[in-house]
Amino acid sequence: MRKYCVKALLEPPFQPFVSTESPRVRVVVKRLAGIGGIQVQSRRVCAHLTSRGLPVTMLCHQPPRGKDLSAWAAGFSCEFLPARNQWDFARVIYRHLLTTADSYDLIHVYGLGPEFLAACAARRRLGKPLIAQPCVSGPGSRLSGARRLAGKLPHALTRALRTCWHPPDCWVSLSEQIREDLLGFGIDPARIVMLPNGVDTEQFRPASPDERARLRCELGIGADERVIATACRLVPHKRIDLLIRAFHAVSDQHPYANLWILGEGEHRPSLEALAHSLPISDRIRFLGRVKPQQVVRYLQACDIFTLPSLREGLSCAVQEAMACGLPCVVTEVSGTRELINSGVSGVAIPPDDEPAAVGALAALLADGDLRARMGKAARRHIETTFSLSGTVGRYEALYTAVTRGEAPATLG
Repeated sequence: MRKYCVKALLEPPFQPFVSTESPRVRVVVKRLAGIGGIQVQSRRVCAHLTSRGLPVTMLCHQPPRGKDLSAWAAGFSCEFLPARNQWDFARVIYRHLLTTADSYDLIHVYGLGPEFLAACAARRRLGKPLIAQPCVSGPGSRLSGARRLAGKLPHALTRALRTCWHPPDCWVSLSEQIREDLLGFGIDPARIVMLPNGVDTEQFRPASPDERARLRCELGIGADERVIATACRLVPHKRIDLLIRAFHAVSDQHPYANLWILGEGEHRPSLEALAHSLPISDRIRFLGRVKPQQVVRYLQACDIFTLPSLREGLSCAVQEAMACGLPCVVTEVSGTRELINSGVSGVAIPPDDEPAAVGALAALLADGDLRARMGKAARRHIETTFSLSGTVGRYEALYTAVTRGEAPATLG
């Protein structure tokens, strides 16, 4: 598959496909269906676009013996394509896009993994327009790595590398950091459109005092207790280990504080071992994978949300917490700069700075008025800037513009 993708990418492209009708879209997402913020956001967008009458089909990676995921795709069309690994998924995607070419007008690929190369190769072969959407920026991400690599290679190799990235007709940027990385890689600014993630502010909202009291009772939270929560894939770059140590540092001064960790991932065993090694392990709860419709219950019952990642795109988890009226402690990485006005709607700290995390959590735990002010400001910011209905409307306009051959930057 690697050789086939590279060969197709280096071939001269067909003439661009142009449509004047409502575009039929194939959305390609990486990883297994239902895992990670990319899947959550793309699922919501696809469901809302479908409700507006736009023919959208998502293509997802599923293991050969995967479980039934039909309920996950309720409300929109989704095809689960069995594959052994990411490169096998790219091979399956490429063949699928070629053999079903008559049934769609536009490809939208999330992420920059092998599935991105497969979509680019299909774009070269078919001439169908392609939208590419990097989902993460920062140290360790493919986007930042490609940008650094391009600056170190000889000129001829840099041109070859950029040729492989040329096929997309449009690049969707979730944040200013992603846009800066794309520009640094040599992408034409006219092909970049700023289109942030959106959150359903009717589903994710602050609970009323009565609702909150009932939820906290159901979840076993005492009236005097405070809950710090995080929700993410448990992988090293999310730095939940730093969060656990920071929580330990503030626990003596705040004996009624608890830490909830929502999510699954490869790092969970080591994180549980770290928590169990501490004297406050009984105040740290690993809640595992929580269904999207249940996440809101936990957020409405909590007091503080935190995400100390080393890299992000535009975190859906932080957006959801803000929509629920929670003050957030986040690291100053891609996307959080647009979300958090530090000192107003939350606290932004430097990446990998444990003392700063300890100070921010301690200040919020100690001051209920501060939590309330920041939570209200966070909710207002989400309502005015990051509503899901606005995001879906812009995707609809973008799909139409790209299939008509219009410059996508006019929408940004």
